[in-house]
Parts: sequence; structure tokens; C-alpha cells
Amino acid sequence: MIARRPATRADLEFLYRLMRESLGPYVVETYGPWDEAAQCERFLRETLVETHEVVELDGEPVGCLCTSSWRDALKLHRVFLLPAAQAAGSARSWFGKSWPRGTRPGVRSDSACCA
Repeated sequence: MIARRPATRADLEFLYRLMRESLGPYVVETYGPWDEAAQCERFLRETLVETHEVVELDGEPVGCLCTSSWRDALKLHRVFLLPAAQAAGSARSWFGKSWPRGTRPGVRSDSACCA
């Protein structure tokens, strides 16, 4: 079963691992070797945990979603899913259930906000 919950500071280690596994190959391809210390420092500096939701599959964290309201739109900042969960075929179902407070793409909702 796919579920989502607000992220907490206790999720920072998972969120960093998720970012590293999701973006690491692209960072290395674009910028060269992964610099663990620099990447970790940047992640901690730029990540506001209160704007994230953790996506769980059968109770295990497998992804995250970070959104914010912007005028009359819902802005996606981060959508990460662990590579192993991508292969599970559940992303389509997860994404459709993951919009904050019942909003859906193309539907205006002035009450949708995550930050």
C-alpha cells in the first residue's frame, strides 16, 4: 500500500540517501566524482524538511515529494523515488495520490499549501 506522511527531522538521513541514489549518477556524469562532504553540506543547507512528505510503500520509505503553493498553482520542487521502487511499478499510483490536501494537476485550490 502506498501512503504519504509529513517528513520530520528524523527523516533527513533517508532524504539524503534518496537524493544521492536518485541524482547521484546525474551529478557524477555532469560534474565529476561525487563529493560526499560537499553534497551533504549543500543538502542540509538547502533542504527544509517541513516542506517534504515521505512516500511509503508497505510501511517502508521509498520516496519524497516537496511542493509549495504559488499564486494559483501547486509548484513541484522535488519528486524522488528510490530506483528499486521505480521498478516496482507503483509510481503512477503514488503520484496520483500524492498531491497535498486533495489538489490535482489542473485544479485550482487556494487552500493547497505545504510550506
